[in-house]
Amino acid sequence: RLLALAAAVGQEAALAVLGPLAGMDEEALLTAVEGAAEAGLLAESPDGLHVRFAHALVREAVYTGISPARRRLLHRRIGELLAAQPHPDPDAVAMHFQRAADGRAVPWLVRAGERAQLAYAWLTAIERYEAALALLQVGEGDIAQEGWLRYRIGRLRRYRTPEQGVEYLDEALRIAAIVGDRALAAAARYTRGLCFFYIGDYETAIRDMSAGCDALETLPPDEQERLDLGPDEHGTPTVTNPRGLLVITLAITGRIAEAVTMGEATREGVPRHTPLGELGWAHHGDRFGGLANAYALAGRPGAARDAHARAREIYRALGNHSTLGANTNQALALVSLPYSTEQTNEHWQLAEEAADAWGRAISTGERSLRFAYIPVLMLVGRWSEACAEAEAALRGGMPGTFRMNVLLILGELARAQGAPEVARAYIRELMPSGPQTTPGGLPLPVGIALLRLASALCLDAGELANAKEWLEAYDRWLAWSGAVLGQSEGQVLWAQYFRLAGDMTQARDHAERALAHATEPRQPLALLAAHRLLGELDTDVGQFDAAETHLQASLALADACAAPYERALTLLAIAKLRAATGAVEQAQTLLDGVRAACEPLGAKPTLARVAALGERLAATATATPAYPAGLSAREVEVLRLVAQGLTNPQVAERLFLSPRTVEQHLRSIYNKLGVATRAGATHFAVTNGLA
Repeated sequence: RLLALAAAVGQEAALAVLGPLAGMDEEALLTAVEGAAEAGLLAESPDGLHVRFAHALVREAVYTGISPARRRLLHRRIGELLAAQPHPDPDAVAMHFQRAADGRAVPWLVRAGERAQLAYAWLTAIERYEAALALLQVGEGDIAQEGWLRYRIGRLRRYRTPEQGVEYLDEALRIAAIVGDRALAAAARYTRGLCFFYIGDYETAIRDMSAGCDALETLPPDEQERLDLGPDEHGTPTVTNPRGLLVITLAITGRIAEAVTMGEATREGVPRHTPLGELGWAHHGDRFGGLANAYALAGRPGAARDAHARAREIYRALGNHSTLGANTNQALALVSLPYSTEQTNEHWQLAEEAADAWGRAISTGERSLRFAYIPVLMLVGRWSEACAEAEAALRGGMPGTFRMNVLLILGELARAQGAPEVARAYIRELMPSGPQTTPGGLPLPVGIALLRLASALCLDAGELANAKEWLEAYDRWLAWSGAVLGQSEGQVLWAQYFRLAGDMTQARDHAERALAHATEPRQPLALLAAHRLLGELDTDVGQFDAAETHLQASLALADACAAPYERALTLLAIAKLRAATGAVEQAQTLLDGVRAACEPLGAKPTLARVAALGERLAATATATPAYPAGLSAREVEVLRLVAQGLTNPQVAERLFLSPRTVEQHLRSIYNKLGVATRAGATHFAVTNGLA
């Protein structure tokens, strides 16, 4: 009989429960336990407070020998005994009442769900709430309680399965209307907006969240108190002041001014639900997180850095690891990488912190623990690792915005490795309406990056009309949002467009704008690209000294940022400059360096450009006669005309060069010949048969 009772309790049973259940005094109970232990069926715990079955098969054999009706009776009695304990385990109590088919399981399942939710074990919480909901639906349950359970389940599903979350919340809203529950209606409307955010329907998300916020803030105090999770005084409420999450949503979708206005506004009289004071108030974590993103996009990196730090401190104090991971990842993507690119140690540290936080929140369903590492791996030239991490993240399943970022990175990688159709396929998947996509239809950082990628692909293919359409869309998105981050990159693309179109004046103008945007606020990667482009434009028109200055600045930034691919692109531009000035051997040496950097990356388009320039240099070396003093063919042309008595403007007109370029050629000629005057240069030309 004792074994049967213990088997009903579980694999392990407390003597404090087993004795009352068996109706035995302490002496009789211990005698029976000792007999079972001698028979090798039970084992006592070292503290003498518990017994456990020596083997699970023993317990199973005994349990299956109990009739179903008696099992139900035993489970009900065990549930009652456990519930009467000073600190009952809600999961254990709920389990026994469930097995007894006793309606008292419902409140205990809810308590178990609340405990799991407070511990951020959200999958477990969903299981408990759904079990309670199923029991309510079997009998004539409380419809109002059913509405609240549906709300809680919908809220917890917002990350992993937001579409299902909307279904639960729609039903909660229907029930709220039936029973006239304003608090439930407000909370469900707001939370449905959160689900739509993760689905990617940002317009509906903001509409629902705004309406929900308005409704929540007009609730009387006693109704607001009903929004708390449960009895744990240290628990985070299900809904605090929800404006904080709305600030995040406004910022990430590009409504920057609205996010800043709402985030910086202070609200008086809102109760603080946690014991951590203002810093620990969950709303402030979201508010600072949203402000940080808005500041970063608006070109205020210092303010963004401070706000991110404050948000992370709050999330860390609350133990909200999932949101801590997301916020840390945003600090990396929107602040550290664009504004502090040279601080490579900071990038790795933030990526590690994000992965660690997501690891602690694994039960939320976020399994892409190394997602934050992907852009850092791309920057430092570890492309194969970045690709492997991206593919692993996609296999693991990711909610909306995270998945978009992974596909975007894979698209950028595909372009760099010479697979433009793959990149275009990602763009079509993420932005099916193409350049007609309405601003705000995607998270702003994702949207403008996709527009840049699409523009670059069109420029690569020489599709100027299509490139212009994408670039005009890019400008619309920036103007609509007021974003500063991304302005420089857009100007670089416009400069490349006009360069291909043959309008060098416009190309130069946009390149200089790109440099200005990248300088204030300072964005090292954007600055690097602007300097490189200006160097290439100067090379095109023969402004070799200016080209050298810009390209050396670009190279120094590439080294400081530990960005090998960017360095290779800049070395290629310097090789072209050397080729233009006749320094063929130097150009070939530089091409060897570019080739060595790009081959491990699989950067096929860049390698093709290296090969084309290498062939040109080889042909030039074969076809061009060797001139004395290391003079280039162009320098010989200039020297011949000077020896004939032509002035610099006349030489420029004859050779279709600018007077400034002629002056640069002459300085180079004087240096090579070791002379200081036109007369000395003329004498050299005559004596060496060049005049």
